[in-house]
Amino acid sequence: MTRRLSMLQYLRRQSVRQLVVVVAGAFVVPDDLGEMWADGYRTSVTFVSADPQAGEFIGRWRQQFPAPYVDLVSLSPSEFGQNLVQEYLLGRDGRLIVRMRDERGLLRTVDATNLDDPEHPVFGSYELLGIETLTPLLPQDLSASEVNEFFADPGSSWRPYAASMPWEREAAAWDTLRSRLNLLDRKGTDENRILYVTAESGAGATTFLRDLSWRAAAAGYPTLVARRGLATISGLEMSGFLTRLVNAGRETFEAERLYETPCILVFDQNHWAGQDSELLSFAREIERSGRRVCIVLVISPFSSPAALTDRRFINLAALTHRVSADQALALGKHINRFLAPHGTERSNEEWRAFFHSSSVDARQGIAAFWIVLSYWLQHQIDLGETVQSRVYRQFKETIADKDMKVAVLRIAAFSTVRAPLPDALLPETTGWPVSDRIEDARKELGMLGLLRGRTELKRYWAMAHDLLGRYLLTALFYDHEVRRSLGFEQAANPEHLRFLILRQISALPCLQRADLRDVADAFAVSIFKIDPEHGYATLVPFWREVLDALDEMPRAIRATSRTFLHHGAISRRRIASDVDMFPMSKTDRVKLLRRAVDDLQAALRLEAPPGGETDLNLYNSLALAFHDLAEAEDKAGLAPSVVAESRAAARNATRRAYSLSPDNSFVIETYARNLLSEGNADERIAAGKALEVLTLVYGLLERHGSESRRNALCRLAESAFELLLEGGGASNVDPDSEAGAIAIALASLGNNINRFRTMQLSELPRENRDAAATLLAAPPIAGNVQAVKLRYMLAVLDQPLNFDLQLELLQSLQGSGPAFTPQMELELAVLLFQKDRSHEGERLFKGLRGKWRRGEHFVEVPRRLHWLLDAKRTDRRQVHARVATNTDGRAFARISEFQNVEVPFREAEFGQERARPSSRLTGYVSFGHNGPLLRPLTAARR
Repeated sequence: MTRRLSMLQYLRRQSVRQLVVVVAGAFVVPDDLGEMWADGYRTSVTFVSADPQAGEFIGRWRQQFPAPYVDLVSLSPSEFGQNLVQEYLLGRDGRLIVRMRDERGLLRTVDATNLDDPEHPVFGSYELLGIETLTPLLPQDLSASEVNEFFADPGSSWRPYAASMPWEREAAAWDTLRSRLNLLDRKGTDENRILYVTAESGAGATTFLRDLSWRAAAAGYPTLVARRGLATISGLEMSGFLTRLVNAGRETFEAERLYETPCILVFDQNHWAGQDSELLSFAREIERSGRRVCIVLVISPFSSPAALTDRRFINLAALTHRVSADQALALGKHINRFLAPHGTERSNEEWRAFFHSSSVDARQGIAAFWIVLSYWLQHQIDLGETVQSRVYRQFKETIADKDMKVAVLRIAAFSTVRAPLPDALLPETTGWPVSDRIEDARKELGMLGLLRGRTELKRYWAMAHDLLGRYLLTALFYDHEVRRSLGFEQAANPEHLRFLILRQISALPCLQRADLRDVADAFAVSIFKIDPEHGYATLVPFWREVLDALDEMPRAIRATSRTFLHHGAISRRRIASDVDMFPMSKTDRVKLLRRAVDDLQAALRLEAPPGGETDLNLYNSLALAFHDLAEAEDKAGLAPSVVAESRAAARNATRRAYSLSPDNSFVIETYARNLLSEGNADERIAAGKALEVLTLVYGLLERHGSESRRNALCRLAESAFELLLEGGGASNVDPDSEAGAIAIALASLGNNINRFRTMQLSELPRENRDAAATLLAAPPIAGNVQAVKLRYMLAVLDQPLNFDLQLELLQSLQGSGPAFTPQMELELAVLLFQKDRSHEGERLFKGLRGKWRRGEHFVEVPRRLHWLLDAKRTDRRQVHARVATNTDGRAFARISEFQNVEVPFREAEFGQERARPSSRLTGYVSFGHNGPLLRPLTAARR
């Protein structure tokens, strides 16, 4: 009796949100519950009973005692207990259970416990969100320590995300991600995309990404979040894991076994910094495997990755420290919901004061609204006090040991490049390990935001924000006595001090270890990268020291890593090519470029690892390096034979790169530069080279995503016309000669145009384009490959639905070598279907599918060819098909208008779970890079 009374008294005192009343045998509402209700106690109630009369009894009880919410679970106590234990333990019993949506949008659970490959473990570098992290929570469910830990380290737990603790800053971002996932769901791997977030340092990108990740996982899209550090899994290894995950889902879905749930891969800023081409290769490897994936990542707003021109990239959001007064108050109201249960909420006046204080700080130096906010809410700083002063005071007063200070400074330096520092790179000591001593002092060093990270194979340290590292190093620079005692008296400024600490780390012999190879490569890829055009300009004042530091790294790295050699050569070439920013003698410029060439040739002699630097990237960089070297040698007054040798080497490297990927925009730009160089060297071929450059440049300008390269491409076009004019233009030429006919045609294209910069082919006057098209068909150049290519481009622009002319021109180009690009081959295959030559088109597509599997290509079906059109080219053409018998799991239909060529279709789009062989279908046909696809009559035209 006493125990029962104590329990009832306890319930009255506690804020119980749901009371479960389990009744065995004949149902009856406990009298004590009625007494509690009579005393004013209220909460949601769930009754558990197998008595069929329970609902009637509950109805009568509710008439007497109104309750906000009453539910009935019709199970016996033993059945309810078993189900409760089973559901509670799901994902908490050591198994990894993933939530996956099926074809109808229903959520299922899939056991992913044994899917990882021990030889290539994905879970060592990624966290796959399981259902144990996806249970929605209320603000009061979070403890005070969980709230504080969220502000100290937003990556420490998923519980704050389950409670919706992150403030929604970019509401459209989730809508964009969800719409991309829906497209991926409907259309397959053609819609694989890379969604990027630009974020200032310390502006909350990690929190933002993790919030999106939680939402996606909760909605049933398997989500893998890259752990701190470098993600070392190749695209092939990731594809293998995703395939196993998808197959496990299909087994669970049973009837929908052919459906594939789209997945999401999430990366922070450090994971792909300086590795644009590697990121694209990673994404293409996954796409080639047939997996449906959206990649979400963060980039710096100050960098300009060239890869963003690729159609796969979509801007998701931009995060800054700019917050208005109204937004600050709204933020305060939101956060107070989580602070109030613990009595730590802040008043509106306090929020206003904080906003005005942080706004002033932002104007005085580095903006850090979100960082200051986290410390203010943890009561670690007062208004008016800077984070930098508190961080440095704690470092100086708490740490007395020199080894400990050096260790924390190394962690801080690595945090500035958004990378964790492995334990192996901490100072060696004969006493107690430095890592353990840092762990012991963590509580006293709370302002430094030190985070301990562990994977199955690695242990590392990091700081919660990269700006904390900068604050610490900046303050240390101005403390001359302490800086001198640590051996950094030669530092010229805070940035130089940061470099000296990083240089100290880069010289450590342990970087030769295989498990630290990615860290070693990162020094060339991003940490010591000098490439102002792409956002790597902070170390420009110390460029000579930076190159020396790269040379002083362990020899095993420099002799065995393609990545290290390639990116080191890129920095050297960028430095040597910028005369204004990097003053040096002409002889030194030649030496620097020769070293870049030597490193690139050494890299090509090394075997290419899976997912590593490709021959394509190396040959493209080598061509650029040889081209710049030839110019430098010429300006330095070296022998003409030496210059000619470099130019010949540049041509050879360019052709090698172009033969590997004739539709890669970066390779095409390099190839165009080489053509201009050849034309300048020999006026007899100048007109032909100018024509070829224009066809390449105008083709690139018409591509989706060419905006960021538009200026560079238009400069090439202008150089081509200048090359033509230097040879006399269209005056005094023989119109019956090939060179003369080319000069006349190009002159007509640029007639009355003063400058070609920023002008695309479509922006030139229509009369100029028509005249050029006629002249390009003149007998002397009717068979010239480049003339035909430009005619085709003009035909597409001015006669987009004249498929007869387009087919004729492309067929005349077929077999012309690299000039007939995969993009043209793709368009030819579609045109063959448009002109009822289906079997020829299918043979061409079969060859293209093999080509896509073997290499990387930048192709897409143009809008005018996306649908099969009728004879008048005014509407989509209806086709009739019969479902074919197939054994490979995919659905195909024989289309009578295609002479019974088999074309794939999606059964769900036609309202069928499993199409019956020989059943009839009517629909439209769309084209993708893999060939035709049968679509229902309800498919929207785009």
